[in-house]
Amino acid sequence: MKLIWLISLVFLACVSPAWAAGDGVLHLGATGYALRDSASVSDLDYTKDFSVEAGFIIEANTAGGRWAPIIAKTTQVFDATPGFALGLNQGQFESYGQQLVAKVADGTNAVNLTTPASYQGPVVLAMTFNAASKTLSFYVDGVMVISKANTALNLSGMRNAKDLVLGKGLYNGVTFGRDVYLARLWNRELSSAEVQSLATNFLTYGSHSISADVTVADLKSEWRMQQTSDSTGNSGTTHIKDTAGTNHLVLGGGAVLWIGDGTPVFQPADGAAGVSPAVVLRVSGGSSMISGNIVRPLSYNLQIDERADFKSANFKDSGWLINIASWKPVLKPGTTYYWRVQVRDASPTPQVSLFSQPVSFQTRAARQWYARLGVYTGTLNDYIPVSSHGVYGTQDGTSYANAWNGIRDIVWGENGVAAGDDLYVCGSHVYATSSGNFITEQAREYIKESGYSPDFPVTIRMDCPSDPGMLWGVFQDNRTAVTWNGPDINGVYTTGNLQYGAVAEMTAQGMSWMKAMTSSSWTADPGAAYFDSNTKVTSVKTTDGRSPAGKVYSGNYGFRLDLSRSSYVRFYKANFYNSELRKDSLNATDTLVPPSHHIVIDSSVIRYIPYMAIGLRGGHNNWTVRNSEIAFVADAIYLMGYDKYQGVTGPQNFVASGNKIHDTGLPGFQDNDCHGIGVQSGLNHVLENNEIYNTGGSAIELWTGSEPMNNMIIRNNFIHDTYVRCGTSSSGIVVSGDNSSTVMGLRTGIEIYGNIIMNTGNGAPLSGTDWHGRGIASGNKDPMDVYNNVMINTRGGISATVIQSPGDGPETLAGRFYNNMIINPWGGAPYMQFIGPTVTAAIDYNLFYPAKASTPGAFVLSPVVEHDQHSVYASPDFVSSNPVKAQDVALKSTSPAIDKGFDMGLTADFVGTTIPQGKCVDIGAFEYFAGSSGDVSGNGAVTMYDAALTLRGGLTPAQQKEADINGDATVDAADAVAMARKALGL
Repeated sequence: MKLIWLISLVFLACVSPAWAAGDGVLHLGATGYALRDSASVSDLDYTKDFSVEAGFIIEANTAGGRWAPIIAKTTQVFDATPGFALGLNQGQFESYGQQLVAKVADGTNAVNLTTPASYQGPVVLAMTFNAASKTLSFYVDGVMVISKANTALNLSGMRNAKDLVLGKGLYNGVTFGRDVYLARLWNRELSSAEVQSLATNFLTYGSHSISADVTVADLKSEWRMQQTSDSTGNSGTTHIKDTAGTNHLVLGGGAVLWIGDGTPVFQPADGAAGVSPAVVLRVSGGSSMISGNIVRPLSYNLQIDERADFKSANFKDSGWLINIASWKPVLKPGTTYYWRVQVRDASPTPQVSLFSQPVSFQTRAARQWYARLGVYTGTLNDYIPVSSHGVYGTQDGTSYANAWNGIRDIVWGENGVAAGDDLYVCGSHVYATSSGNFITEQAREYIKESGYSPDFPVTIRMDCPSDPGMLWGVFQDNRTAVTWNGPDINGVYTTGNLQYGAVAEMTAQGMSWMKAMTSSSWTADPGAAYFDSNTKVTSVKTTDGRSPAGKVYSGNYGFRLDLSRSSYVRFYKANFYNSELRKDSLNATDTLVPPSHHIVIDSSVIRYIPYMAIGLRGGHNNWTVRNSEIAFVADAIYLMGYDKYQGVTGPQNFVASGNKIHDTGLPGFQDNDCHGIGVQSGLNHVLENNEIYNTGGSAIELWTGSEPMNNMIIRNNFIHDTYVRCGTSSSGIVVSGDNSSTVMGLRTGIEIYGNIIMNTGNGAPLSGTDWHGRGIASGNKDPMDVYNNVMINTRGGISATVIQSPGDGPETLAGRFYNNMIINPWGGAPYMQFIGPTVTAAIDYNLFYPAKASTPGAFVLSPVVEHDQHSVYASPDFVSSNPVKAQDVALKSTSPAIDKGFDMGLTADFVGTTIPQGKCVDIGAFEYFAGSSGDVSGNGAVTMYDAALTLRGGLTPAQQKEADINGDATVDAADAVAMARKALGL
C-alpha cells in the first residue's frame, strides 16, 4: 500500500545534511554510509532460516551507485561472492524508477533475484531464506514478486569476513545515495503474512515498530534510525543504535540521522522572493507541535495555496509524508504562495497537530535557458559524457553565450528549467563515443521537470535564432578501429567493425540519412548503406564516392530525450531525426505518479524512426500532435496499451491536427502495419486536418480485439497515395478488429466525415486482395456515422462487413452513410459493399460516378436493403477535372452535388465554410458558395477557403505576406477572420 505522498518527487540526496527535513531518517546524501566492521559483527547463523528488511525512498530521475547495496554482508551485490545483499540493479541510471536486487551466495553458487518492474517512492523490501529448501523469496511492499531455489548452495559457505554495510559497496565503493528509514535482520524466515504486516505498518502508519501480530523471536538486529549511540550501544553520536542487538553501525561519509526536534523551520523562508517554480518545500523540526509523549517517527502534511485561507481552486495538499518533511509541488511562475505544515506521531492512535501559521514566498517569473552542442573531454563518467569547461562562457544555461555544454548538462529543477520556462536546444547534435559502457544511456537526457498547466508548460524548443536545433539519434562508433575495404567496382566500401551498421553520413552540407539497400553491392544510389545482420558486415557507398572513414554513423543510440513521467511539456519547432522521444509506460514503474500526460508536439519534425515515431500506451492521456511533419518511419502515430487488469484503456483524449504524415513503410522503416495513424484502443481521440500520403499500409486504421475504442472523430483529413508495402491493407480509413471475438459496445461513437481520399491501394494485385485500398472500410458491429467524404480512384468506395460471433447474439450492420462521393473506383471493387447478418444501415444522399443505379456490381448488399433513394449518379463537377490537391474537389456552381445532401449537423466544411450556404447541405467535403474555389487555387478572389488554408500552413511566403491582413507579421486566426469577412462582403 502506498500513500499519495509518492507524488512529491523529492531529491533529498541533494539536500544539505544540516537541513533535517524529516524524522527517523538516515540521510546518506551522495557519499554517506553506515557499517559494522567485520571483527565486531554479530553475524547471522546461515545454517538456519533468515530474513532481511529495509525501508527507503527512491527519488525520481536521481542517480546513485551501480549495484549499490541497501544492506549487505558480502563483497558484491549481484554475484556469487559469499553472503547476502539487498540493493539496486543499475542504480547509476537517472531513470524514473529503479530495479531492485537480492542475493544469497556461498562463493560458488548463488541465487540472484531482480524485480521485473522498477520502483519509485517509498519502498519496503524483504528477503526471506528457507535453509531447508534453499529458497530465496523477494518481497516489495509486502508482496512477493519473485522466488527461486538453488539446492547446490552450501549454507556454511555463506559466512564471510566482510563488514556489515548499509549504503556502500565493498567491491567498488559505490554508495546507495538514498534515504533509509529502517533495516532489520532476523534469524528466521518471516511468513508472507508477517512480511505484509510489517510493510503495511510502515507504509500506512509511518511506524518503525513491529506490529503485535509479528513475534520478535530471533530478531537479530534492528535500526529504527531514531537513536544514535557509541560503538557499544551506550550514549553517543557516532553510531546508529541497534535496538535489538549489538550491531551498532558507525556513520561515515557524511551520513546523519534526521530527528525532527523543536519548532518547525521553513525553507523557503517567510517572505522569500525569486523562488523557482520547481522549489522543494522543506520543514525541519516539528515535535513541538505535539504535546505529551511522542511516538517516533513523525509524519508531515504540507499544504500550499495562492490564498492565505487555503480555499482557492489552486490549493494543493501533499497528504501525509511518512517521516519526510520534503515535498515538491509544481508551482506557477510569478505567483505569491502561502504554505503550512501539520505533524502527527506514529502511536496506534496518532496524535495530530493543528496546522502551523502560514508563511509565504513568491516564485520567479518564467525564463529562458539554452543548451548548445556538447564538447566533451573524450571520457565517460560511468555512463555520462564529460563536458569540457568554459566552452560556452559560464555554461550555466542562462544565455546563448553561456549555454549548457550539450543536452546532458541541462540543469532541471530548483536551479534550472522549471514550469513556464523555455529551453532552447541549439545546433545539430550528433554523438560520437569511444566506449560501449552503457551505450543505451550515454546520450539519453531525462526530462526531470513537469509544467504547471497547459498555460505554463515546460517548453523545449529548437527555433534558436541563427542556430536552429536538431537532435540526431545516431552515433559515431569509435570504440574500435574501423577498417574499410574496397571500394568494389560499384564504389561500395565494406567493414566488419560496426556493430550496428550505418544509417547516416556526414557530408559537407551536414548530416544526411542514407538510403537502405537490400544487398551488399549496387550500381547506382550513392549515399546508401546495407547491413548484413548475420555476418555483421556493413556496406556503404558515400555521397561523394570517397571512403566512409570518419563519416558514417550508426542508429538508435544517439541523442534522445526521455520524458520519464514528466507532464505538461511542450515541444515547439523541435527536430528529431532518428531520435525517439521516450517515456515511461504504465506498468514499467511501480508508482502513483501517472505516465506523461498533457504533452504537446507543435510545429515539429520527426523523421527516420524505424518503428513507431509516437507510440502511446494506457495513461498517456491528453497528448496533442499538431502542425508537425512525421515522415520516413514505420508507423507515424500508434495508440495502444489497454490493461484490463488495472482497468485502464489505451490513451485518452489524443489529438492529431494539421500534420503532414508521409513515407511510412519504406525500406528500413517497415513493420506489419506502416500506418499514418494507428489506434488499437483508447477513448475520445480526434484525428483532423492532417495530410497523410505515401503510406505502406492504411493511412488511418482503428483496430481492436476486445478492448474499448470509443468516441473517435476522424474528420477533414486529406489522404492520398497509399501503397501495399507491409502486412496490412493500404486503404484510406479503416475501422477493423478481431470480429470473431469482439462484442458489441466496444467501438461506439465513431464518426468519419469531411475526409478526402485519393489513389489508394497502389501496388495491390488485381485479384484475390480486393480488401486492399478501400476508401473507407469497416468491420464495426456498433453503429457509426460516415458522411460527407470524397473518395477518388480508391479500390472500391465504402465497405462494411460484420461477422457473427459465436454466442454473441443478434448483430446488425448499422449507422448512417450519407453525403459521400465515390468517384472512379478501380479494380472492379464495388462503390458500396455492406455484408452482415442483418443490415439496418441508412445509406443515402451519396454521389456516384461514373456508376448508374443499375450498374452491375456497383452495389453489393447482403442482405439486400433499400438504399440510395436520393443519391446522385453524375459527375461531381469539381473545380479541377483532374483532382490532385484537396482544393481541387471544391464544387463548381454547376455541380449536381449542391443542395442534394442530408443535414447531419455539420456546421463547417473541409476548409471552414459555414454549412449550409444554400437551401440544403451539399454532398461531399466542400460546401459551395460563390467564389468558393479559392484564391490559392488561382481564381483571383480571397475566400473562406484561403482563410482555412492559411491556418493550415498551405501558403507560399509571398502568399503568407499577402495573407497577413492585420500586419502583425504572423498569419493567424485574426487574419482568417478578416479573410472570411472579405469573402462574405462584410
